[in-house]
Amino acid sequence: MKKKSLLKIIIAFVFLLPLHLACNENSLPQETKISSENPQENPLVFQANEAEKDQNLQQAASIFEQLLSKYPDNPYFMYRLGRIYSILKKWDEAEKYLTRSLEINPDDQDTRLALARMYYWKKEYKKAEKELLIILQKMPNYTEASILLGKVYYAEEKNEVAEIYLKQGLNDSSEKTSYFSFKT
Repeated sequence: MKKKSLLKIIIAFVFLLPLHLACNENSLPQETKISSENPQENPLVFQANEAEKDQNLQQAASIFEQLLSKYPDNPYFMYRLGRIYSILKKWDEAEKYLTRSLEINPDDQDTRLALARMYYWKKEYKKAEKELLIILQKMPNYTEASILLGKVYYAEEKNEVAEIYLKQGLNDSSEKTSYFSFKT
């Protein structure tokens, strides 16, 4: 009999505590208040990730567009959407979202790398070089940036400089095969 009563109390506590906390959120100390919704925890992010993983980039782009309509100043969603549009070769949209993301979060080197990669794909080597040099100034051992800058210089027929950056990227990489598996 005691076990059943104890079990009922535990069950009531488990189910009623969240309700109690939600009703009394304003009475909690600041550090224990229930946080507002984290945009990265939105279920649509999971759907977009799955769509991107399944190579359904149009669907992933559509989901990130929806997320940006709800969170218009979220640089992460802008980055993800810009990166997807780059892969889809929707250059204007890609550049718009990547540059907007950098305006909000200028120290995000992954976004800067995505923008540089887009410029490289478009054969806008001077713009790619500019973004990559910014990255390497702040993060000299950023392997992917070094390798991509080497590729930029190689495309511009600056082979000696290209070789320096390609070697630097390969030396910085813990996995020496990354150059060959790095898609650009």
